Amino acid sequence: MDVSFDLHNTKGDHILVSLSSYDLTTISAITDDARLQSLCFYDVSLVRKGGSGMVGYNILMRIASILADFLKENEGAVLCFYCDGVTELERHRKNIPPQQYRSMLFSKMYDMYVHKYRVEGIVNYPIVIAEKDPWKSQYAHFICRENHLEIIHALRDILISK
Repeated sequence: MDVSFDLHNTKGDHILVSLSSYDLTTISAITDDARLQSLCFYDVSLVRKGGSGMVGYNILMRIASILADFLKENEGAVLCFYCDGVTELERHRKNIPPQQYRSMLFSKMYDMYVHKYRVEGIVNYPIVIAEKDPWKSQYAHFICRENHLEIIHALRDILISK
């Protein structure tokens, strides 16, 4: 199941939030762990379709709300957010790579939403595959239910070892 949402604000920002499910063969290619194969993984893509400058608080909260609602409605869902460094983005801290900034922004967005709405039982689990050159390090986040965290730890171990 793939779903997408268009978010707009009065400043001209237009963000496409897309959730695309991973085919079971993708998971099977890296592990035969039945626990991992029992979950449904979704790639989270945030694509800026319009606007410039930094995305405001209201859009970030709407993105977090969409993700939280999706997890509430889908018991076995795990959201995967890969922080790419392919495109530049407006940011306060120019001394850190775009992918690290995206990771920090994603965590901040999640933390603000969880605090504001007192969300329990859902965790943001960031993973960093560090390189000697920090500009080549990779950042990803898994958003899942607390009871799936042990399975996500196993996936992290597989990803880090590859």
